[in-house]
Amino acid sequence: MIKNLRVYFEYLEIDKTKIAFIAFFLLGISFLEGISIVSILPTIQFLGDGMQNDNITLHLTKFFRYFNLNLNIKNLIILLIIIISFKAFLILTVKKKIGYEIAEIAQRLRNKLTSTWLYSQWSNIIDTTQGEITTLVTV
Repeated sequence: MIKNLRVYFEYLEIDKTKIAFIAFFLLGISFLEGISIVSILPTIQFLGDGMQNDNITLHLTKFFRYFNLNLNIKNLIILLIIIISFKAFLILTVKKKIGYEIAEIAQRLRNKLTSTWLYSQWSNIIDTTQGEITTLVTV
């Protein structure tokens, strides 16, 4: 796998910092997903039989006390909406960045192919059909 990554970095000229940026944001998205799932548990407890004293509830109580808020269902739902909205924003940002990177790599490869094709010998160009040239450029 590391050998494959080396080929990608070398031949496709992918910047390692961009890959690190994407990986960092994907890790953040996973973390927010975990927090949003864990935050649903006290909400279900509120709807069921009231509050219980487990670790998740105690940590959420400390979190809400830090902001001088009470731990109730309204505040829990607002917290869930904020976390899910922020996660959606991060997903949009990462997918946009990935799309730009893919488009940039494709553009560089097309430019290399076109410049190599233009500087090749004419006998190579004459022997190929127009369809082969079009297929090479569009792929």
